[in-house]
Formats: sequence, C-alpha cells, structure tokens
Amino acid sequence: MAVAARELSAGAGSTTLRRRRILPRAALALVWLASSGRAHAELPAVDEHRETRRFVKLEASGTDGIDPELEATLAELLGRLHLEIAQPGAEPDGPIVARVRVESSDRGAVLTVESGRPGVMPVRREVVRGDSTSVFRETLAHVILGAIEPLVELDAHAERAPAPPPEPTPEPIPASDVPPSTDRPRDTARVTIGALAGPRLLASDRASVAFDGVARLILGASMHPSIGFHAGYVLPAQLSSGGVNATFGLVPIRLEVAIEPVAWKRVALETALLGGIDVVSLSPTSAPSFVQLEPSSTRVQPTLGAAVAGRFQFFPSVYLIVTTGADFDMAPRRWDVNSESGRSAFFETARLRPYAALGLDWTMVGAPTAATGGGSP
Repeated sequence: MAVAARELSAGAGSTTLRRRRILPRAALALVWLASSGRAHAELPAVDEHRETRRFVKLEASGTDGIDPELEATLAELLGRLHLEIAQPGAEPDGPIVARVRVESSDRGAVLTVESGRPGVMPVRREVVRGDSTSVFRETLAHVILGAIEPLVELDAHAERAPAPPPEPTPEPIPASDVPPSTDRPRDTARVTIGALAGPRLLASDRASVAFDGVARLILGASMHPSIGFHAGYVLPAQLSSGGVNATFGLVPIRLEVAIEPVAWKRVALETALLGGIDVVSLSPTSAPSFVQLEPSSTRVQPTLGAAVAGRFQFFPSVYLIVTTGADFDMAPRRWDVNSESGRSAFFETARLRPYAALGLDWTMVGAPTAATGGGSP
C-alpha cells in the first residue's frame, strides 16, 4: 500500500510538471500570433501605379559616360520615388519620366532635366565642384532628385485627373428656323477698262471730237472709291484767219479719283475730280506770200477738272457710260498775227472747256458690281 501511494503521488507530480511546461508555450504562441497580426495590419497598401515601371534616362556629354558611383547613388535616391534608371542601349519597357543630361563645365557640371511629357519647360542647374569628389557626387544626385520630384507629381496628378467629358454635339438647326442674312455681301476690288468718245470745246467758237481710253482700280469699300488713268486724243481742228491757215492739236492726259455716292442694282452715279496736262500744238499750213510763218510750236498746259458719270448695266461685265464734265485750263495759250497795222489774235484756247462723252466699260478683273465709269474723254 505504501508503494502504491508513492507511485500515485509521483504520477500526479509528473502531470503537474507537464501542465507547467505547456502553459508558457501557449502564451508565447498567442503573443506571436498577435504580433503577426499587427505586422500584417501595418503593411502599406499596394499602390496600383507601382505595377507600371517608370524610368529616368541618363546622358553624358563626354565619352566616359556616367560615373558608376554617381549612377549608384542616384539609383538609390530614385528608388524612393519608385523610378529606375534606363540602361544605355536598351529600350525601357515603361514610360520615361525624365531625361537627365550631365555636361562638364569649368566650375563643375551643368544638369539639364527634361520631362517626358510635352509642353513642360526643361530645368537647367549648375553644380559647382568642391574639394571633395564624394560630396560633389552626392550634391549632383540630390539636385537631380529635386528636379525630378515635381515631374513625378505632375505625372501622378495627370493620372488622377478625370478625363474631360465629351463635348455635346450641337443639334442642327432646321433651314426654316435660320433667319435670312440682311448684311450686304462685301464687294471685292476690281479693275476695269473703258473707251469714251464725245464733243469737247476748244475755244469759245471752236469744238472738236475727243476719244478717251481709261483704266481704273475700284475698291470694294463703302461708296466704291477708285483711282483711274485717262489718255485721250482730240481730232485736229483746222483754223483760218486773214488768209493764214493752221492745224491745232490737243492730247489730254488725266489722273482721276472718284466715289460712287448713289448706286442701285443696274444704275450707278459717280462724281470725280481730275488733274493732269494738255499737250497742245499749232502748226501753220499756209499763208499769203507777204506773211512770214513761224515753225510749229508745242506746249504743255496744266489742267484741273470735275466730272459726273452714270453707268447702266447691259451685261454682267459690260456697262454703258454717260459722262459730262469740264476742264479748267490754268495757263491758256494764245497765238497772234503780227502786221504793220498791229497785232491781232489768231487763236486762243478757252480757260473753261466743257465736254460730254458716251462709251463702254468692261470689268476685266474682279467681280462685276456697281462700278462707275466716266471722267475726262
């Protein structure tokens, strides 16, 4: 009985010892599980944008390329922004965020950082070399990092920005709802040529027939201002007085400026001012034997004038021109016959010489509209 009691007591002690060993192990397991849960809870969320690899391309101006230690330092710093350095000669499998060019200078190095996005201004920095090469290398790397950080933020902002909504397509307006335009279409400039013929007064008792050719540039502005050039010819007039016979000739040349104050669909009225010269000549032809004839004489006389013209449309580019006006001779010419009894007038041009003309006008260049014709024949 005593032996059995000791064995039972020993068995009970062994059971208690096993329980004491199991409890600390269970507690350690709970602590490990709790710490593992916190560790899993504290892990940062996976950024979806990190699945796409982004690169920075390095270039050097020299033949030696990029310093390996500088590249290693820069790779460590760029890793914080989840960027990789593109290997030379290999095509990167992701977008290029920036291109960095390192150029040697007398003072140190010049850095140029260009964005991979169009429309972003490049950044240019100069780093001065110091006494320590390692410090200079670290400074270069941090300057490059500081220039690339805004480009990374710009890319992130562009990726987060929502796409603009499509512009709505305007609905077509029915033709019946469009009000008719009340604006008069603007005329274009045009060039016209014309020919005129009609009577012209030469002296108080003498007239002749004049022919005139005109070329004009008419603008498409209001009232159709224009400038023209006239060149004419007057049929020679035969003069006779006291047995002396002579031929009088006149060639008018004019410049014209005009406006069109009144215009209808097929009729227009024009007013013009003219200025130019008359080339006049008198050639004696015969006289009594006791009369001594002088040689022919030619003279240039300045003139001013005004005209009013009307135009009537016959065809899309052809118009009938009716014009009337007057020239003012600023220096009239007189020819005399000298005799023993004294001096007598042979012929004198009139100071004010009216005229009229009828002709055609043709639009050679430009759209034919209410163009005017007229002026001095």
